[in-house]
Amino acid sequence: MSVFGFSKTDEVWGLKRSIVLDMIDWWIESAGPRPYLVKIKQSYDYGYNHGDLTEVADADKAELHDLVQLMLRSGYENELRLDPAATSRVRESLTELQRLINGDLEGTPLHREMDGLS
Repeated sequence: MSVFGFSKTDEVWGLKRSIVLDMIDWWIESAGPRPYLVKIKQSYDYGYNHGDLTEVADADKAELHDLVQLMLRSGYENELRLDPAATSRVRESLTELQRLINGDLEGTPLHREMDGLS
């Protein structure tokens, strides 16, 4: 299990390590090697199994929120070739990750109204 921590909540988000690593690679392929994404990837490369979003700038969190939204819109979970129950759990986890990132943006101009895409 891999987890992400957030700055405005004690909640953590977690998912199977291999899926999180694939997600991080997808983000980097989609957005380019942004410093915050590279730092998250390096954390996993070093074996920490933790993505620390507490020190990520709000603008970068907003971009990550948009990347997760793009994953949801594109049906990213279907690319993983999992059984239907696991695919559904990944989609639910992506929706939860998007919610938690958005919560970290609350009170900033970058906070998004959730569009109920899940």
